[in-house]
Amino acid sequence: MDDISSMRGEIDSIDEKLVELFEKRMEIVLRVAKYKRDNNMEVADSSRESEVIKKSVKRLQDKRFEKSLKYFMEYIMKLSRDMEHELMDNFEH
Repeated sequence: MDDISSMRGEIDSIDEKLVELFEKRMEIVLRVAKYKRDNNMEVADSSRESEVIKKSVKRLQDKRFEKSLKYFMEYIMKLSRDMEHELMDNFEH
């Protein structure tokens, strides 16, 4: 039987990986924002966002987490859009 401290240690390890992956994702978001700005594209792409959510749900092994995963992905994409808007507004031409 796991004790609470070992389970928290596992969560801490996962959180460390999540932070690393989040940072990598946001670095790519910066590149996407520059591409969109250079090519006169809109930040939001609802069909792409729907596709990302569908793919993520398909990868999910435990469907009990589907609702939470959808929320998680929607929020990550909101953060990405916010960053794109911020950067596109501040890019120098």
